Amino acid sequence: MYLRRKKIGVFIALALVLQIYPLKKVINMKISDDIHNYYEKLVSQHFTALKLEDNYDAEFIADLVCVVLNQLPTRYIRHEVDMAFYLPASERFEMENNVKVAVSKALEFMKEHN
Repeated sequence: MYLRRKKIGVFIALALVLQIYPLKKVINMKISDDIHNYYEKLVSQHFTALKLEDNYDAEFIADLVCVVLNQLPTRYIRHEVDMAFYLPASERFEMENNVKVAVSKALEFMKEHN
C-alpha cells in the first residue's frame, strides 16, 4: 500500500510540475536558447575570413551554409567556454580544416549548379 501511494504521489507531483512548466516549453527553450552546433560558429568565422558576403548575395550564402553544414558532422554544445577550455588544439585544428574543405567543395558545387 505504501509503494502504491508513493507512486501516485510521484505522478501527482509530475503532473503539477508539467502544468507549471509544460514539457514542450522547457524542451523548446533549451534547444533554441542553450544548445547549438559548434560547426555553425566555425563556418560563420570562415565565411567572414573569406569575405563571402562581399561577393555573393544573401540567397546564395544561405544555400551555401546549408550545403557546407550538411557535409560536416554535428558537434552540439551548450556553452562556448566549454569548447574553448576542453577542446584540444589538435581537434580544433581538424575541425577548422574540415570547415575549409567543406566550404571549398560547397562553393564548387554551388557555382556548377547556379
